[in-house]
Amino acid sequence: MMDLLRDRRAVALLLAASLTILSNATISPALPGIEARFSGTPDAALLTRLLVTAPALMVALCAPIAGMAADRFGRRRLLLAGVLLFSLAGSAGMVLPDLHLILASRLVLGIAVAFVMTSQAALVGDLFQGAARGRFMGYQMAATNFGGFVFVAFAGWLAGFDVFLVFALYAVGLLYLPFLWRAFLRSGRPPTTRRKG
Repeated sequence: MMDLLRDRRAVALLLAASLTILSNATISPALPGIEARFSGTPDAALLTRLLVTAPALMVALCAPIAGMAADRFGRRRLLLAGVLLFSLAGSAGMVLPDLHLILASRLVLGIAVAFVMTSQAALVGDLFQGAARGRFMGYQMAATNFGGFVFVAFAGWLAGFDVFLVFALYAVGLLYLPFLWRAFLRSGRPPTTRRKG
């Protein structure tokens, strides 16, 4: 585990993994409050429920396109672009005045998640082989689950102050970006493959 943590690229991939859980579950504590705020909007209850499922729909639709984009433009660049778009689209709900616009931002968030998930999976394949890849996938799952626990708990706390504050959690990707950039782009070196032994 300590050898893994010495590799900035591996740590960067774990950070990116912690973001993916944010796309759906994080706003759940705020849904009743969001529906109440937009109660005058036609079909507010349905639109509010779609805020949770919209990103997953876009991930399913856009993952193949994201894979092609990763091959064409580079996996590292797509990961950075995905994290940036994730932060901007995810946090947009704090300021958007209309439920339809918030839903649109959630659809864009799903595109960003497709970018992050696809490029991250490809980079894991580049960095690790064999047993090392299996171990890293276990760490990645742990990072995702831990991120879900922390972010959902924090979202519930923020929703107690204002339901739209939960969208601020998506801006955590902006905090990750400098580290991700240093880990993948600044050196200009392509990822190396770790071999067993």
